[in-house]
Amino acid sequence: MVIGMAYLIMRREGNIEGFIKAWELITSRLVEGKRLISRKKIRKITVGEVITNSINTVKASTSYTSIPVVTSSRYVDLHYYVKNWVCLTKLKKILGEYKISASLITPSVLAAIAQGYLLAIRTNRFGITRTFLGDYLVNIGLLEHRDITELALNYLILSLYVPSRTQLMYVLMKISNSTDPEDITNSLRSLLFTGRLVGIKKLALTTYLELEETGYFEKYFSRKTLVTPTHFAYVFAQLLDKLIDFDTFRKTYVYITRGGGLVTVPAFKELFEKTIVDEHVLDVVGSKPVGKTIVGVLKELARNYEQIYRETIKIVQI
Repeated sequence: MVIGMAYLIMRREGNIEGFIKAWELITSRLVEGKRLISRKKIRKITVGEVITNSINTVKASTSYTSIPVVTSSRYVDLHYYVKNWVCLTKLKKILGEYKISASLITPSVLAAIAQGYLLAIRTNRFGITRTFLGDYLVNIGLLEHRDITELALNYLILSLYVPSRTQLMYVLMKISNSTDPEDITNSLRSLLFTGRLVGIKKLALTTYLELEETGYFEKYFSRKTLVTPTHFAYVFAQLLDKLIDFDTFRKTYVYITRGGGLVTVPAFKELFEKTIVDEHVLDVVGSKPVGKTIVGVLKELARNYEQIYRETIKIVQI
């Protein structure tokens, strides 16, 4: 059984704060057009470790093979199942070629699910598999660059253009004109219960449940105990907002999707209705720091978007 939109809760474990802080540093340097320094340490972990752990978690996961996706209302506590999961100790034994840090595996998994690269699966034990988007990242060679700056960009960008928790959180930030988790949750609730999220309702409902369960990321609690993929989606949405401004995103999104995807979701039509693009739409991106690498990723995605979207929508639609 594949739980495409599993409701995952992770009781805080491992270097989650360091993982998030490292990605924040990575993005700030990318925005400034500076090269990344692999050995730079954040809370005892290096920038290089965070990027390679994130990427190797995707690469080491079982390949997506059009497995039938079923809806599940079961809440999955990742902390409980992680002992029997394919990774912490067993993954490193089976796949010794991947150097995955035990303290970073949990945030890497939650981040990869947030960005649509991984699925949660439950058969006789809990596990993960790549999505079609994850396979695309691996098979197209986007995770094989030696340059760590390019690796970071390749890992970050795609989740903004294909249905994922990160993409949803990003557009909700724009609709609510706020980064406050409570405002975002209220906006999502309104869209859900007025039926304006046709096509991605399963994704939206799972995101909403995770927000509710964690008290909008423990906003009103002194001690954080739960972390979900939506928490990571919230982080990555804000990082991507610094990397690509919203007007540029709208234009490149319409260019890549040819007027599909979010453009057809009733709740988001108004965001894109006046967006006009031409063959020079990517020139604006290319003129910015690290823009050439982003343009390369977007061109590849545009060539393969229809197939990726077709497979991804199986996971996130009703």
